[in-house]
Amino acid sequence: MAPDGTQSGELDELLELEGLLQGSADDKGRIKLPKKVWTYLEQTGETVFVVTTLDLETIRIYTRKAWLRNAAILDNATSEAARSVYYIAKVYASAGPIDGQGRLRMSQKLRKDLGFGREPVYFEKSRDHIEVYSESVYQTRLAVARQNLPSKVREVEALGVR
Repeated sequence: MAPDGTQSGELDELLELEGLLQGSADDKGRIKLPKKVWTYLEQTGETVFVVTTLDLETIRIYTRKAWLRNAAILDNATSEAARSVYYIAKVYASAGPIDGQGRLRMSQKLRKDLGFGREPVYFEKSRDHIEVYSESVYQTRLAVARQNLPSKVREVEALGVR
């Protein structure tokens, strides 16, 4: 059972159901995790998490195990794309535990270059990581998603979404 009383796996599903969760970043290079994200990460049984970026737009939080798997893939790849992405990830990576107040440290370079400051940030569960968006990325993605939305709804309904 997870610390918040949910069964193992239920929190994973809950994060999928809830979509984006709001947290915050501070000017000291820390990301304050929403309680559900904190609990989810604790539930993995890992104590070290990697905070980095692959695209210089969003932050990714990986468990140590997930990051080592991805690092091995990137390290063994021979394409220029893989080498570049791996280099960016290493430049911005920091690793450490969640502190007692539910915060993870990100490198100052990552905070500065991606524009994370004292503002809301948004968390989204992905396959093997948590993605973190700044307020500006969130607003940009929201604006793009709203463009021609009725047509987009018709398209996904044609796929079977009701």
